[in-house]
Amino acid sequence: MGEPLPVGVIGARGNLGRVACEWIEESPDFELSATIRRDGSWNRLEGVVACLDVTRAGLGAIHAERLLEMGIRPVVGTSGVTLEELQALRELANSMELGGAVVPNFSVGFLAMARAASAAKGLLPEVQITEVHRPAKLDTPSGTAARLCNSHSVRLDEVITLRMQGVTAFHEYKLWGSDDVVTIRHESQGLLSFREGLLASLRYACHASDFAYGLEQVMGDPCIVSH
Repeated sequence: MGEPLPVGVIGARGNLGRVACEWIEESPDFELSATIRRDGSWNRLEGVVACLDVTRAGLGAIHAERLLEMGIRPVVGTSGVTLEELQALRELANSMELGGAVVPNFSVGFLAMARAASAAKGLLPEVQITEVHRPAKLDTPSGTAARLCNSHSVRLDEVITLRMQGVTAFHEYKLWGSDDVVTIRHESQGLLSFREGLLASLRYACHASDFAYGLEQVMGDPCIVSH
């Protein structure tokens, strides 16, 4: 095993940011070299190979662009990155010969759900996507639900969105036809469900020559249609 790679975290004071720092420190693959708040001094990030952004919805693409311009490989776990922004990030990363990733959902359990949904795609005529998150989540629908919509030709305004106390993340993909109903559901019951996917995304970004979208691309999954 080589030397641990120096990485940083933007949004280190947030709920996910705090535990992400703990997971990174526990991993033999990484050295947590810099942690900042979203309004902190970015000079502290100099020297890191990759940086995780877990700030707030709408800032992910802005922060990823700034990181790439600093020569740092971004991993964006912040919601709200559009497909147009993703394409611009890919072009910038390619021009700088850097890799990175935008990952709307770090849960490996959700990846299992997405694989099942992809396998069922088109078998029944009607589709409904539902997402439930905590009241403090700003983006509606969630980035994960938007990812499902992109892959299954569902409009964003058709997503059923709920905000409830005590919920980490809940997504449901339902399809139906004549006397047939199939429900594929995933629930993250705590932040620990994001650990393996988050660390895998950092490992990917540290060595990648391209810019991934979604955990399925980070982990080499062929089932989901890329955009």
